[in-house]
Amino acid sequence: MKKGFITLLVVALAFASLPFTAAAASFKDIGGTYAKEYIEVLSQKNIISGYNDGTYRPQEKVTRAQFAKMLALALELPGSPDAAKGFKDVKDWADPHVGALVEAGVTKGIRPDFFGADNPITRQEMIVMFVRAMGMEPYAVLTNPISGFDDEAKISQFAYNHVAFAEAIGFAEGSNNSFMPTTTADRAAAAKWIYNFTIDEEKYFNRALSFIVGNTMTLENAERAKKIDEDTVRIYNFDRTTEDRDLVEFMNELMVRLNYEYLYFLDGMFWNESAISVKSDLVNTAMDFWQSEYSGYTLKVSATDASARLTAHLNEFFADEENVYYSYSILEEMLFFAEDEGIIEMK
Repeated sequence: MKKGFITLLVVALAFASLPFTAAAASFKDIGGTYAKEYIEVLSQKNIISGYNDGTYRPQEKVTRAQFAKMLALALELPGSPDAAKGFKDVKDWADPHVGALVEAGVTKGIRPDFFGADNPITRQEMIVMFVRAMGMEPYAVLTNPISGFDDEAKISQFAYNHVAFAEAIGFAEGSNNSFMPTTTADRAAAAKWIYNFTIDEEKYFNRALSFIVGNTMTLENAERAKKIDEDTVRIYNFDRTTEDRDLVEFMNELMVRLNYEYLYFLDGMFWNESAISVKSDLVNTAMDFWQSEYSGYTLKVSATDASARLTAHLNEFFADEENVYYSYSILEEMLFFAEDEGIIEMK
C-alpha cells in the first residue's frame, strides 16, 4: 500500500485483539459471508489475521482502536506513540497507530483527551477516516456532494460530505439503498473496505479525480481525469483533446479553483458574522484565483489595493439589511464590483 493518498496533498494489517495466529489463507467461519474473497486475499497478503481457533469472526464488532491500527498499518505510517498521549483512553498497544493517524490528519479523536478507543466504530466514522486517508477531505467538502441514500438524513453533519463523496465514487455502499451510517461496523465490512482501499486504490483515486474535475465549474472543457503514473495526471476534455499535467500541481490548482467557486455559496449573513481575519481570507481566495495563470481575469491593481477596496465595499454592501435578506452571493458581488471599478478585467 503506497502512502501517496496522504502525501499527495502536501498535496501487514492486524486487528488488535486476543489472541491472533499468523495470517492464514482461509478461516473456517467465512464460507457464508459476502466478505470471504476480501478476507482471503488480505490474509494471503498478510494484511489481516484471525484468532487462534482458526476463525475470523466476521460478525464481531470492530473498535475504533482496532480500526486505527488496521488503517495505520495499511497506510504504512510510522508509529507515533507520543502523538496519542493526549488521549486518556488509548492503551499502549494502540498508541503508535492512533498517534500515526493523528499526525497524518486522519483522526482527531472524539474529544481532545478522548479517542473512544473501545467504542465500536460506526460505518460513517470509518468512511470519514478513509476519505481523509485518501487525502480527499477538502475536496469532499468543497464539491459539496449530495447523497442519494434513502437514509441520508441520518448521516451526521460531520460525516455527510465524506459519505456523499465516497458514495459518488462507488466506495461507500449500502444495502437496499440505505447506508446505515450509525450502525457499528463488523470485521467483514472492515475487510471489504480495507480491500477496496488497498487493492483497488488506483480505481477509487481515479474515480475521485474525475468526480472533482466534473464538479469544478471553472474547468469548463475538462470532462474527467486519470492518474497515469505517480507524478502525472491526464485530463480528458469535452473537445476530445487531452493534456498531461503534474499531478500535485493539478491537485493544487483544483483546490484554488474549488475554494474560489465555494465563495458563490456564501452570502451576506456569512460575511457579517465572520471575523476580520476570515473576511480577509475570503477576499484573498478570490484574488488568488484572479492572479493565477489559469484564471480568465487579470488583476489590474496591486493586491493590497484590491483587498482593501473589496473589503470596504462588501462591508458597506452587506450593511444594508435588504442585501442580506436577498442572499446575494459574496463571489458575485465581488465580481460585479471588481469589474465595474477596473480592479480586474477579462483576458
